[in-house]
Amino acid sequence: MSFTYKNSGIALVTVLVISIGILGVVLGISSILALGAKRATADQSLSLKAQYGAESALSLAQARIQEAYSLMNNELEFLPTLQIYNVINYIISFCGHSNVQNPPEDISTWTEEQRNKGYLMCQADPVSVNDSNRFKILNDNIAQDVYSHLGISNASDYWQTTFNAQTISLNPDSDQALSMKLGLSPKEVKQMQDGSYRFYFRQDAIEATSNLLANGKIVASRKLRLSNSEGEFYLAIGRPSFSSYAYFVDNRSLLDGTPLYFPDGERFEGRVHVNKGALFYSSDPTRGTHVLKGVLVPANLISTGEQHL
Repeated sequence: MSFTYKNSGIALVTVLVISIGILGVVLGISSILALGAKRATADQSLSLKAQYGAESALSLAQARIQEAYSLMNNELEFLPTLQIYNVINYIISFCGHSNVQNPPEDISTWTEEQRNKGYLMCQADPVSVNDSNRFKILNDNIAQDVYSHLGISNASDYWQTTFNAQTISLNPDSDQALSMKLGLSPKEVKQMQDGSYRFYFRQDAIEATSNLLANGKIVASRKLRLSNSEGEFYLAIGRPSFSSYAYFVDNRSLLDGTPLYFPDGERFEGRVHVNKGALFYSSDPTRGTHVLKGVLVPANLISTGEQHL
């Protein structure tokens, strides 16, 4: 009887020991799972924060590019007095070097590709941080009040960073470092057979990066890339069309040098331009000089008829 009781006691102790062991294993697994879930939650939070930061930087990059496009498309205005030497200077600064090849005046010597796609005058060097004067064509031909309205204090720096094609740091001193790469850079300049010039820009993929830092180490990172905006675009400088003029001439004379005169009562339905002096007949030589759209007309050659300009 006592032997049976003794064996029963041993069995009970064994069951208790095994149960405690199983309970310890279960508690250990539960603790590991709880810590893992907590760590996963923290990692997910960091990942989401990095994701949101990268999306924010990408939106800023797109807004910056749209702003630059808007300035070039809507605010760029070349003065009528723009001369060829100004254009050449713009080309030199745009390309970053003076190795500019002027095309032959005889277009018949151009290749078919050059006639169709333009004569390559220069290829642009990459823009560096010291190239603050690379985009004189934009600095000089967009009104300063436009820059001021957008809060741009230095136009040279603005265009230099826009077309640098390098990574731009947005908040380097923060524990969430955001950066963007606009992908814009100058490409080349071509002269077309109609005499106009095209300044080509290249648009590569837009990139945005968000790095979360802890004690100087990256604990979470996200990088977004938008490649559907890749391509190229250009700015064109050319002579204005003469189709808006009712009368446009270099020198008002016949081939033998005989002057041409407009009689009294002559009427112009449109704009008038003469490069080397306008000769308008007048029966009243005492009226004084008169400036007609920038052309000085001698006193005894002013028309007394109606002129619509």
